[in-house]
Amino acid sequence: MSLRAHSRLQSARVVAWFCKAGRKGRAREIVEGMIPVQAQLWAMECPVTTEIAVDDPGYNAALAPFYDHWAARLADEGRAGGVVVLCEGDPFLYGSFMHLHTRLPAGLVEVVPGIPGMAGCWTATGQPVT
Repeated sequence: MSLRAHSRLQSARVVAWFCKAGRKGRAREIVEGMIPVQAQLWAMECPVTTEIAVDDPGYNAALAPFYDHWAARLADEGRAGGVVVLCEGDPFLYGSFMHLHTRLPAGLVEVVPGIPGMAGCWTATGQPVT
C-alpha cells in the first residue's frame, strides 16, 4: 500500500470494497486493523463472479444494475468527501473499480495508483523486468 493510499484510508468516513457474497474480500483483509473505527463499512457484494460465463448475456445483465447502484450510492456519499473504495493492486488494472469509475461523475474521484501484484513478483526476484 502506498503512503498516499494509507493516508486516504486513515481519514475515511466510508470504506467500500468488492467481495463475493458472504465473503470478506481480499482487499478488505489486507487493510484489517487500519480502518478508522468510526468509518462506515460497505461490502459491495458482487451478484456474480464465476457462476456465469463472461460472454453470457446474463453476466452483464446481472452486473450492470449492481454497478449502477453502487456508483449512485458512492457518488451521493462522496460529495461530502472521505469515501474510499479499496482495490487490490491498481484500480485500473483488470479491476472492478473501472466499471464504477465510468459511472461516477467527472471530477468526483481521486484515483490513487496501486501497486500491482506483478510488481511485487518481479521485485521479489531481485531481477530487472527487462
